[in-house]
Amino acid sequence: MRATSRQTLHLIVTIAVMVVIFVHSAMPGDVSAAESNFFVLLIAKISGWDPQPLSLLVRKSAHFLEYAVLGACLFVNAGDLALSKGKAVPIKRLCLTAWLIAAAYAVTDEIHQYFVPGRACALLDICIDAAGAAAGVVIAALLRHKKRGKNRE
Repeated sequence: MRATSRQTLHLIVTIAVMVVIFVHSAMPGDVSAAESNFFVLLIAKISGWDPQPLSLLVRKSAHFLEYAVLGACLFVNAGDLALSKGKAVPIKRLCLTAWLIAAAYAVTDEIHQYFVPGRACALLDICIDAAGAAAGVVIAALLRHKKRGKNRE
Protein backbone atom coordinates (compact mmCIF):
# COMPACT_ATOMS: atom_id res chain seq x y z
CA MET A 1 0.00 0.00 0.00
CA ARG A 2 1.11 3.58 -0.62
CA ALA A 3 2.02 5.87 2.23
CA THR A 4 -0.50 8.61 2.87
CA SER A 5 0.51 12.26 2.97
CA ARG A 6 0.04 12.13 6.75
CA GLN A 7 2.45 9.20 7.04
CA THR A 8 4.94 11.02 4.81
CA LEU A 9 4.65 14.10 7.03
CA HIS A 10 5.25 11.94 10.13
CA LEU A 11 8.39 10.52 8.52
CA ILE A 12 9.65 13.99 7.53
CA VAL A 13 9.13 15.29 11.09
CA THR A 14 10.98 12.29 12.51
CA ILE A 15 13.91 12.78 10.15
CA ALA A 16 13.96 16.49 11.02
CA VAL A 17 14.16 15.63 14.74
CA MET A 18 17.03 13.25 14.03
CA VAL A 19 18.82 15.93 12.02
CA VAL A 20 18.41 18.46 14.85
CA ILE A 21 19.90 15.94 17.29
CA PHE A 22 22.78 15.24 14.88
CA VAL A 23 23.48 18.95 14.34
CA HIS A 24 23.55 19.61 18.09
CA SER A 25 25.91 16.69 18.56
CA ALA A 26 28.20 18.04 15.84
CA MET A 27 28.67 21.34 17.68
CA PRO A 28 32.11 21.65 19.27
CA GLY A 29 32.10 21.66 23.07
CA ASP A 30 32.51 25.42 23.44
CA VAL A 31 29.64 26.17 21.03
CA SER A 32 27.39 23.64 22.75
CA ALA A 33 28.28 25.06 26.17
CA ALA A 34 27.52 28.61 25.00
CA GLU A 35 24.11 27.47 23.72
CA SER A 36 23.34 25.72 27.02
CA ASN A 37 24.63 28.68 29.06
CA PHE A 38 22.18 31.01 27.31
CA PHE A 39 19.29 28.97 28.73
CA VAL A 40 21.01 28.45 32.09
CA LEU A 41 21.49 32.19 32.60
CA LEU A 42 17.95 32.94 31.45
CA ILE A 43 16.44 30.39 33.85
CA ALA A 44 18.75 31.52 36.67
CA LYS A 45 17.73 35.14 36.14
CA ILE A 46 14.02 34.29 36.15
CA SER A 47 14.15 31.81 39.03
CA GLY A 48 16.98 33.20 41.15
CA TRP A 49 18.63 29.76 41.22
CA ASP A 50 22.39 29.23 41.24
CA PRO A 51 23.57 28.81 37.62
CA GLN A 52 26.27 26.24 38.48
CA PRO A 53 24.04 23.23 39.35
CA LEU A 54 21.40 24.51 36.94
CA SER A 55 23.82 24.00 34.04
CA LEU A 56 23.90 20.23 34.49
CA LEU A 57 20.11 20.10 34.85
CA VAL A 58 19.57 22.10 31.65
CA ARG A 59 22.01 20.02 29.60
CA LYS A 60 20.64 16.67 30.77
CA SER A 61 17.04 17.87 30.40
CA ALA A 62 17.79 18.79 26.79
CA HIS A 63 19.01 15.22 26.19
CA PHE A 64 15.88 13.80 27.79
CA LEU A 65 13.46 16.09 25.94
CA GLU A 66 14.93 15.75 22.47
CA TYR A 67 14.82 11.96 22.78
CA ALA A 68 11.28 12.07 24.22
CA VAL A 69 10.23 13.84 21.02
CA LEU A 70 12.16 11.31 18.92
CA GLY A 71 10.60 8.38 20.80
CA ALA A 72 7.09 9.75 20.24
CA CYS A 73 7.81 10.34 16.55
CA LEU A 74 9.20 6.84 16.10
CA PHE A 75 6.15 5.34 17.83
CA VAL A 76 3.91 7.15 15.34
CA ASN A 77 6.10 5.94 12.45
CA ALA A 78 5.96 2.35 13.71
CA GLY A 79 2.17 2.59 13.84
CA ASP A 80 2.10 4.09 10.35
CA LEU A 81 4.23 1.25 9.00
CA ALA A 82 1.99 -1.39 10.58
CA LEU A 83 -1.08 0.37 9.19
CA SER A 84 0.41 0.60 5.69
CA LYS A 85 1.12 -3.13 5.75
CA GLY A 86 -2.44 -3.83 6.92
CA LYS A 87 -1.19 -5.68 9.98
CA ALA A 88 -2.53 -5.55 13.50
CA VAL A 89 0.59 -5.09 15.60
CA PRO A 90 0.37 -5.26 19.40
CA ILE A 91 0.96 -1.90 21.08
CA LYS A 92 3.81 -3.38 23.12
CA ARG A 93 5.64 -4.31 19.92
CA LEU A 94 5.18 -0.80 18.51
CA CYS A 95 6.51 0.66 21.76
CA LEU A 96 9.49 -1.67 21.88
CA THR A 97 10.35 -1.08 18.22
CA ALA A 98 10.22 2.71 18.60
CA TRP A 99 12.25 2.63 21.82
CA LEU A 100 14.92 0.32 20.40
CA ILE A 101 15.42 2.53 17.35
CA ALA A 102 15.66 5.65 19.53
CA ALA A 103 18.07 3.94 21.94
CA ALA A 104 20.23 2.77 19.03
CA TYR A 105 20.26 6.32 17.68
CA ALA A 106 21.35 7.53 21.13
CA VAL A 107 24.31 5.15 21.03
CA THR A 108 25.34 6.32 17.56
CA ASP A 109 24.86 9.94 18.67
CA GLU A 110 27.26 9.50 21.58
CA ILE A 111 29.80 7.72 19.38
CA HIS A 112 29.51 10.67 16.97
CA GLN A 113 30.21 13.09 19.84
CA TYR A 114 33.39 11.21 20.68
CA PHE A 115 34.89 12.56 17.45
CA VAL A 116 33.72 16.16 17.96
CA PRO A 117 36.26 18.53 19.56
CA GLY A 118 35.42 19.28 23.19
CA ARG A 119 32.71 16.61 23.35
CA ALA A 120 32.72 13.11 24.81
CA CYS A 121 30.93 9.79 24.58
CA ALA A 122 29.05 9.35 27.86
CA LEU A 123 27.15 6.26 29.01
CA LEU A 124 25.07 8.48 31.32
CA ASP A 125 23.87 10.49 28.32
CA ILE A 126 22.87 7.29 26.50
CA CYS A 127 20.84 6.28 29.56
CA ILE A 128 19.20 9.71 29.78
CA ASP A 129 18.44 9.64 26.06
CA ALA A 130 16.95 6.14 26.31
CA ALA A 131 14.84 7.19 29.31
CA GLY A 132 13.61 10.22 27.39
CA ALA A 133 12.75 8.02 24.41
CA ALA A 134 10.84 5.65 26.70
CA ALA A 135 8.87 8.56 28.13
CA GLY A 136 8.05 9.84 24.64
CA VAL A 137 6.96 6.39 23.47
CA VAL A 138 4.74 5.91 26.52
CA ILE A 139 3.15 9.34 26.14
CA ALA A 140 2.48 8.74 22.43
CA ALA A 141 1.03 5.29 23.18
CA LEU A 142 -1.24 6.73 25.89
CA LEU A 143 -2.42 9.50 23.57
CA ARG A 144 -3.13 6.93 20.86
CA HIS A 145 -5.06 4.78 23.32
CA LYS A 146 -7.07 7.78 24.52
CA LYS A 147 -7.82 8.86 20.93
CA ARG A 148 -8.98 5.38 19.96
CA GLY A 149 -11.17 5.23 23.06
CA LYS A 150 -12.88 8.46 22.05
CA ASN A 151 -13.38 7.17 18.50
CA ARG A 152 -15.22 4.12 19.86
CA GLU A 153 -17.69 6.19 21.87
